[in-house]
Amino acid sequence: MRRYTILLLLALGLFLISVVVWAQDYPLGVATQSNPIIVTNPPEQMLAGPSEWQPITVTPVDTSQTPSSPSAGAANDSCSAATFLSVSETGDGGTTSVNSMGEDLTDPSLSCAWGAPSAGYRTVWYQFTAPYNGHARISTFGSNYDTIMAIHAGSCGSLTTVVCSDDSNGFTSEATITVRKGETYYVEVADWEFSAPTEKTLNISALMAPINSLWTLEGLRPSGGLSRHATAVNGNDIYVIGGQTNLSAIPEISNQIQRFETDTGLWSTLQSMPGAGYSNTTAVYVDGLDDNGRIYLPSGYTGGSAYDMTHWAYDIQGGYWLTRTAVTEGVPPTTPNFAWATAVAVTSPKPGYYLTGGLNTIGDPASVNDVRSEILFFDPVANATFPTGLWQSKSAMSVSRYAHTAALVNGRICVVGGLRHDGNNIILLASGECYDQSAGSWATIGSLNYGRYAAGSAVGPDGKWYVFGGVDGNNTAVSETEVYDPTTNTWTVLDVNHDLGGSQSQLARAWPRGGVVDSALWVIGGNDMTGSQNALSLVESIFLPTHQHLLPVVFSDYGDNNRPDDHFGVARPLALNVADFRNFDNRNDYYDVYTFELSALPAVTINLTQVPADSNYDIAIYDASKQIQGKGDRLQGLDESVPLTLLAGRYYIVVERVWPGGDPNTANYRLIVQK
Repeated sequence: MRRYTILLLLALGLFLISVVVWAQDYPLGVATQSNPIIVTNPPEQMLAGPSEWQPITVTPVDTSQTPSSPSAGAANDSCSAATFLSVSETGDGGTTSVNSMGEDLTDPSLSCAWGAPSAGYRTVWYQFTAPYNGHARISTFGSNYDTIMAIHAGSCGSLTTVVCSDDSNGFTSEATITVRKGETYYVEVADWEFSAPTEKTLNISALMAPINSLWTLEGLRPSGGLSRHATAVNGNDIYVIGGQTNLSAIPEISNQIQRFETDTGLWSTLQSMPGAGYSNTTAVYVDGLDDNGRIYLPSGYTGGSAYDMTHWAYDIQGGYWLTRTAVTEGVPPTTPNFAWATAVAVTSPKPGYYLTGGLNTIGDPASVNDVRSEILFFDPVANATFPTGLWQSKSAMSVSRYAHTAALVNGRICVVGGLRHDGNNIILLASGECYDQSAGSWATIGSLNYGRYAAGSAVGPDGKWYVFGGVDGNNTAVSETEVYDPTTNTWTVLDVNHDLGGSQSQLARAWPRGGVVDSALWVIGGNDMTGSQNALSLVESIFLPTHQHLLPVVFSDYGDNNRPDDHFGVARPLALNVADFRNFDNRNDYYDVYTFELSALPAVTINLTQVPADSNYDIAIYDASKQIQGKGDRLQGLDESVPLTLLAGRYYIVVERVWPGGDPNTANYRLIVQK
């Protein structure tokens, strides 16, 4: 009755705002000089020559605190003693009589409570630890009283509310949030009513909802699983070279080179690489003017007691292999044999490639000196004096590293992640730096949210640098995909829909390799980090956004024929205090632009609500001269609210779909300028 009584008192009624999901990605700690992440299970150790090999020992995930019973116990009255829920694909749940439960002065305020923020009554608590990255769905359906539910992150006494849900289905609650593997979340359920004249029973259920992965399985490599290989991109074709087909015993190294045509899905086996082949290697395609375009492999592991430094090049047009100037014959002449380096091709100021970092030893590095900080540039068409190319020494990186990833980002040679040695331990790196070819100097860039080695990376058509896969300091495969924006010098962890594996049905992986073709990132092979470290044959792709900037300002009247209203010249008129409901309806729709007029000097608030939980929308407000007046750039799944005091005139609101790339969630958002 109390609902209807209140509704009668409110002549105009109240609009109930539905669940808002906060999907902040909680980053792991990153390595620093003062707090380094020591790699307790380093990369493979080659022992006593080529015939014996010791693989990495896998550290299992600690599940001691995860309940295995199919049904959880009754909820507890306090956060500190919160009952465990086993959140999985099969789900968990429990039933609790809450009449005897009380409240605590430290209970968080529940902002979504109908009518006004409230701590509620008879609060009870559960907790769960995410078994892997994904979406956790918690509901109180079946409860016989009016529940208010909040999910918090952090620790008891210092909680941050992720989501708050009041009436979702009738008077019960439901919320779905993005969770990160190993993170613990607290579920608080309160009663809306003060009184409890009859028995009140809470039913709660929790499960991991399926991930709507944005990766598409494009097929399998016909020759089977492959890891520690190299790839190079030329046009629509990806060349897959060398690698290992078996990682769990004596390494089985491949000398194959195969061409994968991304536009047709066809594979071709080309002229095999001379000798045993290379693993733990790197490759680049260089369109070298006087040569016909070649793929270069500067060094690698062949199964012997030292790395092989034959500098191989594959001539694509001729279909044959030839040798180029070896690194040990270049500058400096005392360069020891090494691998685990990463190459980056450039076309200007002259075509060639940079070779960054590397490891001098077959086994674990024994000292700082075993890990390289040097970078070298290979000029494939130096002059007649150096017919097989010339190596040039460049300024060393500030941090030596190997098993890192590198790319050409906004004209600079950038490296990030990998491993180093501090004189006592192998240290996981999250840091990065970029080399300016003109200045000949390095500059530090932002650090990864997830330190990793043996990862893959590529630069997308939007100019941003994507890093995927790899291994963390506990020898666990990293599923999260991160993107570096050179304009802001920041790394962003993408939503779990962008994860490369990481669920029960699809394992995360080390050493994924591939590249960008048109608007898609392709990844081929790699290995899981289970005890057997299986080499994988998977071929997957994901669409990457192509947008970078707004279209130029062209002022004109709006008409329906001018849709999709994604630049200032075709901005959609928005009346004050009148909400507009729109959506992003195709994969190339990233901007919706609105315009509104002010005739006085009022304070206004621009509210963007009903943002889908799996999306990240930002808003920015500009004046008629395209000068920004305010912006809202909260995290994924969060609404935006921007209060402003403006002069009279015309203004523009830009609603930007930041993520996901590819196909958008087509649910309507709500935009209103409130005066």
